[in-house]
Amino acid sequence: MIVDVQGRLKHGKIAAIKVLSAESRQGVNEFLAEIKAMSEIEHENLVKLYGCCVEDNHRILVYNYLENNSLAQTLLDGGRGCSNIQFSWRTRTKICIGAWELFERRELVALVDESLNGDFDAEEACRVLNIGLLCTQDDPNLRPSMSTVVKMLTGLKNVDERKITRPGLISDFLDVKVRAPYKITASATTSSDVSLMTSDNSLSTSEKSSRVTSTGFHGSI
Repeated sequence: MIVDVQGRLKHGKIAAIKVLSAESRQGVNEFLAEIKAMSEIEHENLVKLYGCCVEDNHRILVYNYLENNSLAQTLLDGGRGCSNIQFSWRTRTKICIGAWELFERRELVALVDESLNGDFDAEEACRVLNIGLLCTQDDPNLRPSMSTVVKMLTGLKNVDERKITRPGLISDFLDVKVRAPYKITASATTSSDVSLMTSDNSLSTSEKSSRVTSTGFHGSI
């Protein structure tokens, strides 16, 4: 488990601190390898890594701090306070199911934003999308480490599509589509269709917690 806290550096700059639990099985060498990989890559969409702590059982990472919702605001409204994007529950399920179906048909490039008007590298886009699918597989043991992700993003390691399995909850969504007496698709307009899906696909508290790999906690240290 990873706990996120907010701290302040000596010069006054606020930083985000990730504390890996002592129960983690990650060894020192593996931890340092990930640190090395993350520190060697810089991108405007990646938070900057300030430093780390590896002492006894302590595993601590110190990142540049981003306020809650800052990413969502950038993606959804660009800081203008308005957005034409509506992420309803039905839209989210359509995106999840559609992404997987496009992967199965080897048509992932169709996921790229149409507003780009084809001005992008299709091979690079598909590589990034495949990496995203690798990182969201239902079985956490099948997901790549951060150091491996960085190597795949930078082209130092190939992305093997054959290793990609269904993302978490996708199988649940697809099962609901098959079992439901009314077909649940993006064209469904009645509230009964949506409520049917949410009731069939509801998770108990224990099931939800078993899928959580990190917790967000903001305090001061």
